[in-house]
Amino acid sequence: MVRKCDILIAMSQEAVEKNVKALKEGGLRLIDSTNIKSVPKIKAKIFEIPATETSKKALGEKLCKYDNAWRSNKNNRYNK
Repeated sequence: MVRKCDILIAMSQEAVEKNVKALKEGGLRLIDSTNIKSVPKIKAKIFEIPATETSKKALGEKLCKYDNAWRSNKNNRYNK
């Protein structure tokens, strides 16, 4: 069974590259333009939002302050 998603929300370049193939043709791509500079060309609607930049201005820090610690945690269910 092949599954494709209608919406892809990506906060990093790595997330876009890893998951872009899972997006349906004509789907919606919502990306953080602060962190993503290269967007693969596919048939999808693209919305670019400077999420990290906006949160940093509003809160004085990055949106994912502890992102590296979270990624390195081997017990996190997304690393399995």
